[in-house]
Amino acid sequence: MNTEIVSIKISHLKDLAKNPKLQEQLIEENKKFEQMGEENRIEFIKQKEIEWISTPKNQITPFMKSKIHNSISDSLQDNLVIQHEKYGELRFGEFIITNVYGGNFATTARTDNYDQSTEKW
Repeated sequence: MNTEIVSIKISHLKDLAKNPKLQEQLIEENKKFEQMGEENRIEFIKQKEIEWISTPKNQITPFMKSKIHNSISDSLQDNLVIQHEKYGELRFGEFIITNVYGGNFATTARTDNYDQSTEKW
């Protein structure tokens, strides 16, 4: 991939990350998880992970829907394609935003799992 295209995509991602609504909601999500306490948080993530991966690929649970179809994920969906005068359409495959503990916060599509904390990024 052209390094100029990569630079454009990185710049676009930085702009998205500065969205005050995204930052506000993510801070609130992180606080909620922090208030659970470590033991309860670990158990919650574990249970949601089991629910997520055991749900058939053609189904979406209400919990999944809350991560895939919320105001932030809908905004991200609108940004999967960047219109650029020189390169035309620049596409991202998907966006995944997690909370500080690795749980999906907002995604543009169903991910393979809920807990992203073990992923090599």
